[in-house]
Amino acid sequence: MNDQFKHPVFGYQCTYRRAIELQARLLSRHLQEEIIYKPLTLR
Repeated sequence: MNDQFKHPVFGYQCTYRRAIELQARLLSRHLQEEIIYKPLTLR
């Protein structure tokens, strides 16, 4: 969970733990504000 990688949507280094938090926030905004949700894919 503490390994780092470059986030494909935001373009900066983050941990898997932080990436899960970011995806939860993006999903929440999608459900509340109807913005486009782009899932995190690493492969």
